[in-house]
Amino acid sequence: MKKYKKKDCGHCRMPEVFYRYMDKEITKQDARQLKDYLAANKECCNHLEFEQAMRGAIIKTQSATKAPRSLKKKISKKVFG
Repeated sequence: MKKYKKKDCGHCRMPEVFYRYMDKEITKQDARQLKDYLAANKECCNHLEFEQAMRGAIIKTQSATKAPRSLKKKISKKVFG
């Protein structure tokens, strides 16, 4: 697996755009603009790759088992009274 290194971009707002992009919450036009931007900006492209790799690692480590019914009942009781 390729090693990715997160870059500290200071006040950069691109991570917010990356998350919206990965969640498919941006328009096709915005996605095309982002891809064009990334093609010209290698640092941001590497940052997006890092964020995608991190999300993939988190997803892989999530358990496939369901929460016990008793836990669901406890949570529902706390939330809904």
